[in-house]
Amino acid sequence: MSLRDVSMIYLLGEDAGHRSFVRAWLNANGVHVHRLYVVEPTAGKSGGSKFVLANCKATVNDARRRNSTKGETRVIIAIDADDNTVEERVSEIRRTIDERGAGDDLDLVCVLVPRRHIETWAQALGSAQGQVNEQDNYKPKTTEEIKSAARRLAGLRSAPAAPPSLAHGYAQFQRLKDM
Repeated sequence: MSLRDVSMIYLLGEDAGHRSFVRAWLNANGVHVHRLYVVEPTAGKSGGSKFVLANCKATVNDARRRNSTKGETRVIIAIDADDNTVEERVSEIRRTIDERGAGDDLDLVCVLVPRRHIETWAQALGSAQGQVNEQDNYKPKTTEEIKSAARRLAGLRSAPAAPPSLAHGYAQFQRLKDM
């Protein structure tokens, strides 16, 4: 199965930057916007990591139910690592989704964890030269800079060497293509 065969993709992103990045990557890979269901924070709420963690279990459960009746469904969760490691954040998501400990409930989930934030990836994929580290603050970035970075990532034929969270994100996107 390829990404184009997926009937619906749920997108649970921490903020507008994450959602823009994922939409642009999906679009660059031929996924039509009508197959994307974006889980948005309620009006007046900003989202953030608490929003993602509070909604990831229900989102994955909805995708599983849809898989059993209406076709192939996937979930993309985009959440900043902030001061955590990528592994710590992925473990936190895994524990939140699979409270029963019954197995690997991330089998249809692509987990993107930029460290420190999505702007780090935009900086690393941008035209600026020099090393990007995962401790510095690369905000602010415009929506167009974030989308442009996502399109560049979609065009890569191998994982970027740095930063490590971007290499992990590239691998997750590749896994999504092959699910």
